[in-house]
Amino acid sequence: MSEVLYNRVGDGLRFWNETEIKARNRICDQIKETIQNTLTGVNQAWVFQQVDTPLIMPRDMMNASYEDDDIFALNAVMGDRDMALRAETTNGSYLMAVNILRTTKTKLPLCVWQLGQSFRRETSDGATAAKLRFNAFYQLEFQCIFSADTMADYASMVRNELEILVGKITGLP
Repeated sequence: MSEVLYNRVGDGLRFWNETEIKARNRICDQIKETIQNTLTGVNQAWVFQQVDTPLIMPRDMMNASYEDDDIFALNAVMGDRDMALRAETTNGSYLMAVNILRTTKTKLPLCVWQLGQSFRRETSDGATAAKLRFNAFYQLEFQCIFSADTMADYASMVRNELEILVGKITGLP
């Protein structure tokens, strides 16, 4: 497992070696392929776009459920906006999806996805490897956007296939 090298066990700051990075990338690829194969197996029209969004974002663009104690606010202002390290990738993924739909000829169904670091101050229960709570962590996220009147139950299909994959990866049900 990753190592603590800043000499403070429990600070939730981990260092990852090459073997772990390769495993993360391999698992990311397996998950992406599973989701893509499942969705395109039902509807060939699915478009997949990988995106990468900034680690720094305007504080006012974050989910309102994050309180100041939950995030890493920066001592910096861009324009007239307070900035923070992103607590999750969701906001950026949705902004990119809207931009793709607005500025290209891409139509629904669309899957915008990214793997990126997020940062949270896990003060409520402590950020430790044993609890799988880290202050800096990688988040793999897929925003699958489709017409509300579709007859396909995409969510259940993807969930079922991911359950099988996660079982194979972890050796757990």
